[in-house]
Amino acid sequence: EKVLNNPELVIKLAWQIPNSQDLENITLEFESDPITKLENKFSLPTFLRIPEKNLVLRLGPGLVASLDHPADFFQQRRLFQGERLAATSKEGSLSSSQKNEKLLAKSVSVNFEIEGKQTSFNLVNNADDWQLSKPVGKDNLDPKARDAFLGAIPDLWAEKFVTQDLAKAGLAKPERTLLVTRNDGSTITLQIGSVSSTKTSKKIKPPVPGTPPGMPPQEETIIQEMRFAKILDNDQIFEINGDGLKNIFVSVDQIRDPMLARINATDAVKCEIQQGSTALSLVKKEGRWKIESPVQADADPEKVNELLTKLSTLEARGADIIDNPKLADFALEKPENKITITLEEETKPLAKDKAPEKKTRSVTYSLGKKDAKAKKLYVAVDGFPRVNFVDEVVATLAARPAMAYRGKRILDLATTDINAINIKTKSSDISFSKAPEGKWLLLNPKGVEIDDPKVSQLANSLSTFEVAEFLEEVPTKEDLVSKYGLDKPIVTLELGLADSKKPLKKMIIGKPLAPKPGFFARLGSEGPVFVIGNDLVASLQKDTLSYLPQDFWKLLSNEITTVKIIRSAGNFSLERGEAGWKISAPFTATPFVEKMEELAKEIVAPKADSFVSLDSKEDAKFGFDKPF
Repeated sequence: EKVLNNPELVIKLAWQIPNSQDLENITLEFESDPITKLENKFSLPTFLRIPEKNLVLRLGPGLVASLDHPADFFQQRRLFQGERLAATSKEGSLSSSQKNEKLLAKSVSVNFEIEGKQTSFNLVNNADDWQLSKPVGKDNLDPKARDAFLGAIPDLWAEKFVTQDLAKAGLAKPERTLLVTRNDGSTITLQIGSVSSTKTSKKIKPPVPGTPPGMPPQEETIIQEMRFAKILDNDQIFEINGDGLKNIFVSVDQIRDPMLARINATDAVKCEIQQGSTALSLVKKEGRWKIESPVQADADPEKVNELLTKLSTLEARGADIIDNPKLADFALEKPENKITITLEEETKPLAKDKAPEKKTRSVTYSLGKKDAKAKKLYVAVDGFPRVNFVDEVVATLAARPAMAYRGKRILDLATTDINAINIKTKSSDISFSKAPEGKWLLLNPKGVEIDDPKVSQLANSLSTFEVAEFLEEVPTKEDLVSKYGLDKPIVTLELGLADSKKPLKKMIIGKPLAPKPGFFARLGSEGPVFVIGNDLVASLQKDTLSYLPQDFWKLLSNEITTVKIIRSAGNFSLERGEAGWKISAPFTATPFVEKMEELAKEIVAPKADSFVSLDSKEDAKFGFDKPF
């Protein structure tokens, strides 16, 4: 019914015949139905003729327009393969050009001229950990510069294919080249020439926070630069967008990481410090730092974090980085002082329903020669050839003895852990025990009521007090006697614990630190000598009377109905009736209201100012034989 005498589009195909080496050729001839004034072009069919089959097919509208393209439509415009990003990297932050993809490749080589000097560097991908390999040897990359670099390369596309002379396009001797080695080992080299065109546009700047209302919007000028480019061994020239080139063609100093190592103090689980023949090992167990060797004790988390934080912020730039060094010149060939940090870091799970995994790695810092004048130190990190000239504070922190890392909460107990307290001084021996219901009792003498909150406050002070200073890890016997006075302690403290399986805690207190405040103390007969505060010692030197309740009784004023006062000057009685208080003896009368209120205030809750004796039989001494 339809004869295609003049087809609009001809497509010739050839494919291999199944189970044969022969090819079959097929010709497809397309022509649209001509449009009349009465017809809708969007409903007109397309006719396809296959001459080899003597077949004509009626197809849907618009096929010719969808199949008829110029040659450059089929040319590969994408230059470098990228992978879509799900999230930002741990250290870095995505630049605007890296919000969608980053380069998927084995390595990248960059060569260009900057300020008349030829510059080149190589990056290699080690299990998705990109590192610098040349010209300075293995080194880490600055996270922000790395992310911008890896994001800018997949953004380079052949925007437009052009015909241009190589010399005029700046491609006869290109100033910039970018060599990418794909994951399959093949390579592609992009040569970049001169500027082909520029496009200027205006953009309204977002208002700066704090800008007064009514200020006119500020414009900024955006200049988009297009450049000529080509692939090595391919004469086809095209244009690329040059905006991202500033993130690719950078100096080595810009792309290398100034940080000696990227570590997070919260990820650290072990810290080993080697100072000559002395070794110190700190380990985090159940979220708490412990000294593992040369002694076993709780560690001061502030001191440990101080060292870790300093290590995590060590950086060197420019002349403070020595490449290709002679390690012997910096006392780093066989370093005597080292710090090794073991980290447990969470890795991103491969699937959403999977929990993050823990990955363990270690970072070792070797400490070399000091420069006293510059107050700096030469440091190298194992696995990286560069030497770094950094702040000497890290050496000072590393040189601290094990005692400096001891936890200041020497007893480190919860108040509820203590169920018995015994305090021996030269003049007293006081023992408290906690009853099953939680109330504190005085054991000697028994039966004397004590002020429970006062003993609870003492228990809380003992469980949380901190050592002012550690003085000596292993004191000599002579020093214990002559220097610290711990052979004859002024106070001996013993704490019984609610967990019967745990031993008693014992602390002895010796001489005062005069003229400085504080007293020498030690836990039992072992461990370091330390200093405790005067306030704590004063609280332990209190006598039994200090723990008696000051209140004799506590009543409500409406609970009192009768008051009898017996005195040498004469007795009298007060009674409260329906009409209020009245004097009932030795005569009947109505008392002054103000006087009665004053008396009631004193007798509802009388208090002792102080106690003189716990149990005195000498009434005459205190005037109790003849009360006034």
